[in-house]
Amino acid sequence: MDDCEGGDLTEAIVQGVFRSNDSLVKDVFLQIIDGLHFCHESNVFHGDVTPDNILCSTEGRVYLSDFSKAMDSSWPDVPVDSS
Repeated sequence: MDDCEGGDLTEAIVQGVFRSNDSLVKDVFLQIIDGLHFCHESNVFHGDVTPDNILCSTEGRVYLSDFSKAMDSSWPDVPVDSS
């Protein structure tokens, strides 16, 4: 996995990484959508998608993180990580 030295998406937004860079905004948005699609196809629903829970690599990749509120679609009232 890439090193996420870029911090989270909130930090990138505050630092102005996306200012006047529509192509980067589009690329990152599509990566987020692709990641969520993969999760949904795997019957996992993140439950807390916020900029704080999207990690940024220095290579321009983003990753969903913090699945603590994720739900499995087969058990809608039970978190994925519950025992």
